[in-house]
Amino acid sequence: MGSSPLLLRLLSEVPVGFGMNEQFADKLNELRLAYLQRLPQQVNAVIEDYNLLGVHWDPRLVAALLLKLHTLKGSSGTFGFKNFCNAVSEFEVKLKAFHISEPQASTNDSPIAQFRPQLQAVMHAMQQAQQDWTTNQTAVVPEPAVQASVAVSAPVAAPKVTTSSKRAANNPVLFLVDNDITQGEILRANLTEFGFFVHYFSDLASLAEGLEFQQPDICLIDLHLPNCSEDEIFSRVVAFTQHQIPVIVLSASGQFQQRIKAVRAKAQAYFTKPVKMNELVAKLRHLLDFEPRKPFKVLMIDDQESILNYHQHLFSAHGIECRTTQHPELMLEVLRDFEPDLFILDYHLPHFNGAELASMLRQIPAYEATPIVFLTGETADSLKSDLVEIGSDDVIGKDLGADKFVSQVTSRIKRGKKLRMLMQQDSLTQLLNHGYIQSLARQMFSHAKRVKTPCSFVMIDLDHFKMVNDRFGHGCGDRVIVALTQMLQQRLRQSDGIGRYGGEEFLVLMPDTDLQTAHSLISKLLHQFSQLKFFERNIEFHASFSAGISCASDWNSVQVCLERADQALYQAKKAGRNRVEVASLAVADNQPS
Repeated sequence: MGSSPLLLRLLSEVPVGFGMNEQFADKLNELRLAYLQRLPQQVNAVIEDYNLLGVHWDPRLVAALLLKLHTLKGSSGTFGFKNFCNAVSEFEVKLKAFHISEPQASTNDSPIAQFRPQLQAVMHAMQQAQQDWTTNQTAVVPEPAVQASVAVSAPVAAPKVTTSSKRAANNPVLFLVDNDITQGEILRANLTEFGFFVHYFSDLASLAEGLEFQQPDICLIDLHLPNCSEDEIFSRVVAFTQHQIPVIVLSASGQFQQRIKAVRAKAQAYFTKPVKMNELVAKLRHLLDFEPRKPFKVLMIDDQESILNYHQHLFSAHGIECRTTQHPELMLEVLRDFEPDLFILDYHLPHFNGAELASMLRQIPAYEATPIVFLTGETADSLKSDLVEIGSDDVIGKDLGADKFVSQVTSRIKRGKKLRMLMQQDSLTQLLNHGYIQSLARQMFSHAKRVKTPCSFVMIDLDHFKMVNDRFGHGCGDRVIVALTQMLQQRLRQSDGIGRYGGEEFLVLMPDTDLQTAHSLISKLLHQFSQLKFFERNIEFHASFSAGISCASDWNSVQVCLERADQALYQAKKAGRNRVEVASLAVADNQPS
């Protein structure tokens, strides 16, 4: 990655506080310390790839390792850590030369061991940089426990994916191009806390080098880059979009002319600086299509087995999950483990009729808005007016063609899901609202008890939130709430339930997750959220939250489980906030069930 020669001279030649703007010097020191604190994690990522290549030589993994080294070289050079930069550069140059000369090296006898001296030199240079900083600065570097410590004496097995989500495991790769190192580093750090893997470049030349190693999922480009006109930048935006890489334009100016150029270059978004993180993360999530896509689910009741078999195969061919039964009296039993997006009922059934079943379903709150379609061999129009009164969505003739039938069912499912989503969502965060997250808690608690698996309930509450509202206004408070919402969505699994319990309080439901695992994941989230930087009225501030956790297997009712999580949250607040506490079993005998 390229570095500004002027900045390099400022960092390496000018003593802090001498001949340099004091505020700028303080900011550089802050950024350098933050960089040193992140460095062990980045070096561990290099060691991880090295060890994986020892298990299996994969040219794609070599390319990924080269990009990590290239990024480290550029960033360390930018911040003036010359010896570390040189060590990384030597590793990169030698590995790149080998990769070019022998791109398909034998996978049976991995050649990665020959680069062990270069890797050890990188680790030594990192430790030396930390020691030098400790000697020369009053700031404190990370404790040895968080320094790079992965063994390189022998290859290790590939890491397994834990209960953290695919969203967290497969971090999207972002390329950030910004000549303003202060703002660029702040933006990179914040996006990293949200779970994105960010490569930072200071100009288009270094961006071109980065593209030799990896293609990003999204590219963020500032309009003000050195030795580069706006037209050149927009031509690069066009090139990215032609290769199906979405581009977000960043600019200090929000003028019409720049915006119309961005539109014509097919940029996906245009953000003015300083960027509002909640808006940027929301856009990134939308572009990356992070919202969970689950198959549509249909419950069909008909007394003819052949009809059920036909439709089950038809739905399966179109990716729709279908449960069937010939016995209406088993409907409620089926619904214990299956929550359909649409009901298809035969109107004429032995001992019952479809209208009675529809009325029964409408008496169950969970299915008040779920579409109900009747399937009949009679003239559909003759039944519609009668069935609409009981809450039916449509009547479809059994003689309707397969494609049209699936099309009608799909459109009704989509409309029904949209309606239910509006009913279930909190208006600010789009998370489940209080009523529906409680309903989901009951379902998950019952399921966990029935199948005897753990399910952790997590109560989360923002710390000192009233102070944020009082100092910066409720609009700023809303942005903090949305930022926490986005981090929860980004870092947790699609199978986890997330709801706004009220105000600044959230409830997270984590199925198949024991207390220890939940505590570890939420503690990591707590740290990441506390690292986010918020800006309001040119003032920078941080926010934090506290959390309490209980597990369904420890309690005999969902209400008690929720109460214990809430009590643990209270203990976290009482113990100083910005911490996670686990519900104590000691109070179980003294509490009502």
